[in-house]
Amino acid sequence: MPDGAIRYLSQAVQLVPEDAQSHYKLAEALAQQKQPGQAVEHYTKAVSIDPKVDTSPLLNHLLAMYYADARQFDKATSHEEKALELARAAGYETLTKEFEKWLKVYKQLSSSPQ
Repeated sequence: MPDGAIRYLSQAVQLVPEDAQSHYKLAEALAQQKQPGQAVEHYTKAVSIDPKVDTSPLLNHLLAMYYADARQFDKATSHEEKALELARAAGYETLTKEFEKWLKVYKQLSSSPQ
């Protein structure tokens, strides 16, 4: 997503801070632009306003990768499980297979001593 989308969505959340969809879309844009810290912030805000807004397998996968990089494997596992659930529900077979592999890795890392 171009930086223009991030600017537009940032303005949208400033104008209507309780709009879950705007926070969620901004989280997606930020995650795709490799700004995971801000993406987590807007993701958390979005799902606290409306948990049903959480529909993106890709966003959950990107957040899982962010948490894994931060060595927070329990959170990585949780987001990868959500990504897998959403991918299965949408019928994304290729993504489902990929997310299953990542989930296995995160679970192994989560249960191993740090």
